[in-house]
Amino acid sequence: MEEGNLCHDCQTKLIVQERPPFPQLEGMLHSTYIPSNSEIMQVHTRIESANHDLDLYEAEIEKLLQTLSTLKQQRNELQRHRNCCRAVVSSFRRIPPELWAEIFLFALDNQPLLVAEHRIVAPRFLFRRHVRSGGM
Repeated sequence: MEEGNLCHDCQTKLIVQERPPFPQLEGMLHSTYIPSNSEIMQVHTRIESANHDLDLYEAEIEKLLQTLSTLKQQRNELQRHRNCCRAVVSSFRRIPPELWAEIFLFALDNQPLLVAEHRIVAPRFLFRRHVRSGGM
């Protein structure tokens, strides 16, 4: 059996069957040679062994993909949490509403505000994307 370390931190190993060289295979492949019954049995044995090891690789890859997916999801949740924290302490929150009103009135410069459902809606040009999302 041949061992391969997949992770040096947790020492996860993938154990697959060691395959001794089979030099006749290359000659059989690129010729019109017809293999004997014993050679056919050897090749079938190698195919079965390779299929078994390929299944092990596929299972390990699937576990790693699941781990990667979980890590990405946890990273995304942490980034959202961090962004919320940043928004709470954003310097824009410390600007008094009265000052914002003055800024809007100055920026509008005779352009009307829309009133919808008892609230004032400023034109979109007043907000840049990172201001709307709470970033700096």
